[in-house]
Amino acid sequence: MKSDRKPKLEAGVKGRIGIGLIAAGPESAGVVKDCAEILKKYLEDVLTDFDWSIESENWGQQLDDSLLLMDKARGRMDEASWQFAFVIKDDFPSETISFSHSVAVISLKARGFCWGAVLQYFARLNGLRTSYGDIQDSLEIASFYSEQDLKELNQALHGLTDGVLKRGVKEIRGLALYLRIALMHPMRVLDAVFSHRPMRMVFSFSKLVFAAMAALILSLLSTELWHLGVGINTWRLALIALAVIFAATIYVAFRQQLFVGKVSLSLSEQAAFFNLTSFLTILAVFILLFIAIFSITMLVALSVYPRYIIKQWLQKDALGFVDYLKVSLLISSLALVVGALGAGMEENQHFRQVMYAKKNT
Repeated sequence: MKSDRKPKLEAGVKGRIGIGLIAAGPESAGVVKDCAEILKKYLEDVLTDFDWSIESENWGQQLDDSLLLMDKARGRMDEASWQFAFVIKDDFPSETISFSHSVAVISLKARGFCWGAVLQYFARLNGLRTSYGDIQDSLEIASFYSEQDLKELNQALHGLTDGVLKRGVKEIRGLALYLRIALMHPMRVLDAVFSHRPMRMVFSFSKLVFAAMAALILSLLSTELWHLGVGINTWRLALIALAVIFAATIYVAFRQQLFVGKVSLSLSEQAAFFNLTSFLTILAVFILLFIAIFSITMLVALSVYPRYIIKQWLQKDALGFVDYLKVSLLISSLALVVGALGAGMEENQHFRQVMYAKKNT
């Protein structure tokens, strides 16, 4: 059961929430300024604990690439110290939301008007599960959020502004910032990671899967690897597997340019959240891939290879389950290394599109 207790605020200090409304088309350019004013008045009336800063910008006509728009919006968030950004397109084939970017790309044509769509996606980016359905022009903004919606939003936004984003609070940098985000906002981090659907990602990267499976097949045929696996201590093999998973994650994250290069100053909370959720997503992908490879290796080793052949290879009179376990750990680690190299060869645009672009259906 969630606690309703709010984080303590310093006397006279309100948590600041910055929102950017970005027009990416001539029709959108004509509505975002008025939309920003309407939203600011409404949010100030219903969520009074916060200092609202809602800015509108016009980027002109942009490419219909949601990922490029989200990346550009995230960079603008860093510069303007926004916590959320909404890109309003005139005519967009699909609407996209990214929890890691804290950005939504919205179709003005599909929604009819601006403020309702922004409020809907703002609720989703803050973890609300409410579905508002089709928004009608006649809907009064004063009744858009229910009392329960406002209660959940208030709690989520207090969690977001409980430290770094408050005025006058000492800046947090480096590893301490990542630890703070993970410890203070675990559900927000997990929601962002799960929104990337790591299991789907495993099977969406053909080069990753092909490289890992090829290495697995070749490794099972190598007598040297069987000898080496049986000869190494089980705990050492487990540590090697963990090291490989983390090393593969770091390699792919940097190879695919999933890290913001500079994380410092008060804005770094947004950049650090992006980096952290990206890292954890890739980590989850490699953990799932390792489990799949290990399971396949154990199954093949136990069911396909005759025991007498393995004994001849290893020149052992007795062959136990632990021997199969150790060999499978070693082969899985090697296959994961090769798989990481394959993932590094995936096209950056495709990799990021699969990871970040979540369409709203």
